[in-house]
Amino acid sequence: MGGTETNLAHKWLGGTNIVAAVAGYQTMWTLDTGIDIPLFAVNGDKKGDETGVLFYVVAPTNYAGRFFWMHHDGLIASGRLTALYKTNTLYYFPFHPFQRDESDNGVLHADDLYGLNRNDKGSPCTLKPLGWRYFASRSEAEIFLSGLRMEQANAEKAVILARDRLNRADKPPPPPKRGEPRGLSTSEKLRKYSEYYAALSKLENLESQINFRKIEIKDAQHQIEILQDEAQP
Repeated sequence: MGGTETNLAHKWLGGTNIVAAVAGYQTMWTLDTGIDIPLFAVNGDKKGDETGVLFYVVAPTNYAGRFFWMHHDGLIASGRLTALYKTNTLYYFPFHPFQRDESDNGVLHADDLYGLNRNDKGSPCTLKPLGWRYFASRSEAEIFLSGLRMEQANAEKAVILARDRLNRADKPPPPPKRGEPRGLSTSEKLRKYSEYYAALSKLENLESQINFRKIEIKDAQHQIEILQDEAQP
């Protein structure tokens, strides 16, 4: 966390966040004996079959050097893990160092952290904490923010095209009212109006990306503001 530029390690973290980097993506390997064991690699799995990701804590200093493990729900449910959390990148996670609360879903706790080759009692966490991009310097944050804005602009253009495609596609009829003849089955609708449903799915996916990216942009701007405050004499 060193360097000549101001960093957020002290002010941004406080006692509420953990900053960590990907140490490896987990896949399962079956031994000749039939026993399944976890393997970790920095490149992930080409098929997207990762079952989890191992993080290494870099800050704050009293937890640096420890690890925590995050479960992955799979490619279809959660997307490609190597795209959600990338190597050579810092992320921060909400952290509560004291007693776990049942309402703290998505929050790391001290007993989720463990050390390799240490005598710690911690165990790998099985919940799925929400991690956000963490920037060690203002220039890093500004470069990332610039890239996000470019991606956002491209996605907004793609939304216009997707809406146009959706409007031009044959739209399925509304469900029949009570007393009216039964309409097409779901599978029949999907086949007959496949172009409409494909365009709708594409549009919904793009809109979801835009909404999530808005949060990322807001968060990056917030971190830049903190860096600017720290730079003030």
